[in-house]
Amino acid sequence: MEAARILYDEHQRTTECVAKESPESNQYEPTVKQRQLLNQLHLPRVYMLLVGLSFENVAKGILIAKNPTLVNSNALNNDLTGPHTKLSEWLTRADVDLSDLSELDVVDRLGEAVQWAAKYPTPTRAKSMTLRPVLGGRGITEPGNFLHSDDPPMIQSIWERLCCLTHSVMDN
Repeated sequence: MEAARILYDEHQRTTECVAKESPESNQYEPTVKQRQLLNQLHLPRVYMLLVGLSFENVAKGILIAKNPTLVNSNALNNDLTGPHTKLSEWLTRADVDLSDLSELDVVDRLGEAVQWAAKYPTPTRAKSMTLRPVLGGRGITEPGNFLHSDDPPMIQSIWERLCCLTHSVMDN
């Protein structure tokens, strides 16, 4: 999670450097070359991948701590290796409250980043190619660009709940 936070901060710094106001006008518009550079960095995709993987690993760790039989012969049980299991399902099974629809939306986008967005330049399914609204009227996201500016505080909140769950499971 710390690596993801560092990547996000670096993306913010890079964006700020590119978006500094031009002395000729009050409104700065990045050049085509600057936009291409930002798109090539793919930092939002990597951030979402690292956070999604962190959430998935901690959720699975909580499940294993509660039920050690999920690991046998030094391997994870099939219940923990399903490639089509959504991240929200792992978190729910680990008793993370995802009743807030905006948080559920963030978790679903994190899960998509783990499944395809951080690995492939285009979605693996045609339905993922369309623009989609971010819940709560917070704007829209483009295919594969799943990070919205309001996401990091929500991600941090979910992470803190995961950490609390981890400590309570380990204390028992």
